[in-house]
Amino acid sequence: MDRSTGPPAPAFWASRTVLPRVSAAVCRGGIVVVMDANPNLPPRRVTPPNKDRHRIARIDQRTRARATTSVVESWVDLAGDVAAINRGEAIRQGETYYINGRTHRVKANGAAFPVSGDGVH
Repeated sequence: MDRSTGPPAPAFWASRTVLPRVSAAVCRGGIVVVMDANPNLPPRRVTPPNKDRHRIARIDQRTRARATTSVVESWVDLAGDVAAINRGEAIRQGETYYINGRTHRVKANGAAFPVSGDGVH
């Protein structure tokens, strides 16, 4: 065996479904060492809110009134925030996530919505 390349990786090494909630894994000599799971990963995939919902520019007379609705400025990247949440980069406390100076919560259906922070009113 060539010492520069090491042993071939096991077949399951390339599969993301085998170790879905780990922050890192190391393969040494055919042994997989799993590091601590990332506690900030959501328990299920989080989806962004409807593209027209929560955008301040989309509010008009036809908008359905609710007791409380947060709206965001046009420069806020909600999809980027949700992608960071799904990568485990946000700070998670239950169903509340803190990322990029904003707070998001997640509904039972997995949809995130902005609550407060930079660009949220």
